[in-house]
Amino acid sequence: RMIARRLAESGLRVTDAAVEEEKRLFLASLADDPNDAQRLVNDIRRRRGLGPTRFDAMMRRSAGLRRLVQTDVEVPDAAIEQAYQLEYGPRYECRLIVVANLREAGRIINEARAGTPFVDLVVAHSTDASRAAGGLIPPISPADPTYPQAIRTVVKNMSPGQISDPVNVDNGFAILKCESVTAAQEVAMASVRAELEQRVRRNVEGMLMDQQARAMLRRAEGSLVILDGTLKRAWDAGRGR
Repeated sequence: RMIARRLAESGLRVTDAAVEEEKRLFLASLADDPNDAQRLVNDIRRRRGLGPTRFDAMMRRSAGLRRLVQTDVEVPDAAIEQAYQLEYGPRYECRLIVVANLREAGRIINEARAGTPFVDLVVAHSTDASRAAGGLIPPISPADPTYPQAIRTVVKNMSPGQISDPVNVDNGFAILKCESVTAAQEVAMASVRAELEQRVRRNVEGMLMDQQARAMLRRAEGSLVILDGTLKRAWDAGRGR
């Protein structure tokens, strides 16, 4: 109801075609293969008790949120370039040690450069969760914002076998050993720009939709009196999430 009210206030409407497009996007988010995606959505609907009416209502709500935020979406060139580097740029496979202080980091680096196996040093000293895998972490793209900027700056200048100087991170000091480098793919930006721009746009839309939904729920909290016990438990669980 809140979404419908906001749409009406903004002079916007959600067409049946927009709802069908929302279903297509939902399927595409689950799997690349349409058959696999359909099997997954059937499983989700079965587990959540989403019959035709509830599922269509969910898709219409999502389409309404998307319609509300679409005019606020901006796709700067820098975001497209970042998406290009994430998809086609170089990757650095590394092992990682994280320790609490700079002195310990310096001592470990000296041992590693003197020939002590890096994996042995990981097991003996690292406080990072990657310790269980011998310090091996997923390949790093220098464009990936999920890694600290300091880590990304260091790895892009590393070559296989090289051990980094200490890197200051939130939970201490990191030491990296580069295991291998995967070169950038030879794909022209012009040939994939439209696809990347659409992907970035969808990501931004999703972020703004989530923000819009959370803001609506916050505004609604004080005015709701929920009498049905099952519904109240579901509402409270959703608020907790």
